[in-house]
Amino acid sequence: MRPKIDYRTTSRQAYSDFKQQYPREDISFQEFKQILTVFNTLFIEHILESGDRIKLPAGIGEISVAKFKPKRHKTFKDKQGNVVTITALPINWQKTRQLKTIIYHLNPHSDGNKYRWKWFKNTSRFATSDCFNFRANRIPSRKLAKNLKSDPRYAQVYRQWQD
Repeated sequence: MRPKIDYRTTSRQAYSDFKQQYPREDISFQEFKQILTVFNTLFIEHILESGDRIKLPAGIGEISVAKFKPKRHKTFKDKQGNVVTITALPINWQKTRQLKTIIYHLNPHSDGNKYRWKWFKNTSRFATSDCFNFRANRIPSRKLAKNLKSDPRYAQVYRQWQD
């Protein structure tokens, strides 16, 4: 769920801030919104096609698509001190209901790897970066999934990044 106070780059508030900061620029709200939308789309496409880490302006850090192997099992101790191991993979509920036994998503199309958008906080240059997080919205996440499912070469484009 979206927080009540949020900053959107294509909002009227962002446009009025821009006009206040750059009063000489004669640009309408629709043009402002279109420029930002086209830039963000091209930015996303570049990262998806190249798999590179891209440096963001103003010392915000770097962003990329990261590949990782999910943990297959989690081990912990219960209240009695017994060691309990559970499967940490997500359940494929559709096949589980059909076959009446638990079936897990193993991601065979990507050799068991998962992919996500990652912001590298350690490359940021502002003091409170550890208080922030990054979550890509629906459009780039769906484009990433579409690329991975449609073309197997994308599984080799994206890398495992060290923090």
